[in-house]
Amino acid sequence: MLTFEHLTIDFTGHGASRTFGEVPETCPHCHHHVYPRRLDACATVPDGTRVDFAFQCARPECRRIFVGRYVPGPDGELDLDAVSPATARRESIPPEVEAFSAGFVETFGQANDAEARGHTRLAALGYRAALDRLVREYLMREHPESAAEIRALPLAGCIAAYVDNPRVKAAAARTPALTSGDDEEAVAELKVLLRLAINWVDNVLLERTYLAHA
Repeated sequence: MLTFEHLTIDFTGHGASRTFGEVPETCPHCHHHVYPRRLDACATVPDGTRVDFAFQCARPECRRIFVGRYVPGPDGELDLDAVSPATARRESIPPEVEAFSAGFVETFGQANDAEARGHTRLAALGYRAALDRLVREYLMREHPESAAEIRALPLAGCIAAYVDNPRVKAAAARTPALTSGDDEEAVAELKVLLRLAINWVDNVLLERTYLAHA
């Protein structure tokens, strides 16, 4: 393992050189692979065995500051334990869907952020809310005469009764996380169902846009 030396400031303001095991390889802001600029390292406990190290992203398009948290390693060096802030790599949403429901996009992004921070319960709730918003908004636009029933039905029942896409309907029928669950498995299940629903809505909207200009 490649190591490097860097001055570390302790609680008294004095500095001493410490050996660090590695630098972060990905900027948590832009999510690109980088070799960051090293700034300052400060001990966070009196004996200097835990250190917060400030780095700057080397990409001209970013240049954001982030912090690596270091803890004692097996060979006396300080090893990288975590990087903050924890930010999500935003999953892409097709332009047609973005234009269709800004509320869905916002809810989906918040669920992304919660997942990146390890808040699986909040992420599951967020992804479920995002799916609910996208499906109901689309169905109410397609079936305005049934808007009251679409609002009142549970999401699973809404999909079973009104969604005409066989893949979305089949996936929803075998997804327990649609109605309960707040762990990592629920997050994974909901993200798959969300991707199917996004693709379904996008394909319909894209086809209509194409036919309208044909």
